[in-house]
Amino acid sequence: RSRSHRIALTFTPLYPLIAVELSAVDLPQLHGKNVLVEICKGMDDYAALVFPNQTFTKQVQLAFAGRPGQQQGRGDAMLAG
Repeated sequence: RSRSHRIALTFTPLYPLIAVELSAVDLPQLHGKNVLVEICKGMDDYAALVFPNQTFTKQVQLAFAGRPGQQQGRGDAMLAG
């Protein structure tokens, strides 16, 4: 049985109403539906989310985008920076 770890996401505006940077998140290691739902909400609120310092291969990115809790069609927009 997996356990969800509660992490505090920080949305830092990069340009008013358009883009934010998320810190304190390691996307390849991210587990827990609540965090994924919060990230998806951020995608609804802003045109772009920036995830700095992420180590992503194409396979890891596709696996992340296909996780439960991701909105259909939204995974392609979640690119690591």
